[in-house]
Amino acid sequence: MALTRFTLFVALSLNLAFTRSALADPLVLTYHGWNVVLTHVWEQKPKQTMIDAIERQLDIVDHVGLKPDILQCMRAIRIVTSSPGYHSSPAHYKPSSGVDIHAGLLDPHKPIILHELLHALHDRCLRDGFNNQDIKNFFESGKAEWPAGSYLLTNNREFFAVTASVYLSGNIPRPPYSRAELHSKQPLYYQWLAKLFDNGHPRS
Repeated sequence: MALTRFTLFVALSLNLAFTRSALADPLVLTYHGWNVVLTHVWEQKPKQTMIDAIERQLDIVDHVGLKPDILQCMRAIRIVTSSPGYHSSPAHYKPSSGVDIHAGLLDPHKPIILHELLHALHDRCLRDGFNNQDIKNFFESGKAEWPAGSYLLTNNREFFAVTASVYLSGNIPRPPYSRAELHSKQPLYYQWLAKLFDNGHPRS
């Protein structure tokens, strides 16, 4: 009897340990070559709505026509869903870990994940990362072109992410507003973006 009870105890313990381990393993959304670690999506509702929002964000990235080397760099960035309340923004890039997203706050019509992946591109794939001198120089010259207090003037990191988002995806409801406006105010920088993303052939 004692042996039977001990055997049952061991079996139950092993089963519980296995169950906890399985639950601890993150779920991964694989979508068109992207991998998103879904650490908290399954604790929230409605689940499918959040999955759809993430996929629409990745569709935006896929549809802006990135070169293979840029796309390869971005797909190497870790994307993970954050716990509700971890941060108040829909997404945030952290150099130490990658892109954290709050799935419940994503707007499927705004290039939110694209913006954060551009931060990652700046940090990890451009020469000297966030200290890239070209971007710093264009940021400084841009201070005379854009309204004071504009989000793109927060720092050189936001300057690149915002302007590159406009160059790639088109219009946004804040400076620089459009490709035409960006080209008009900073033509040399527009050509620099064209070299980075389109082998020197500017988008119209």
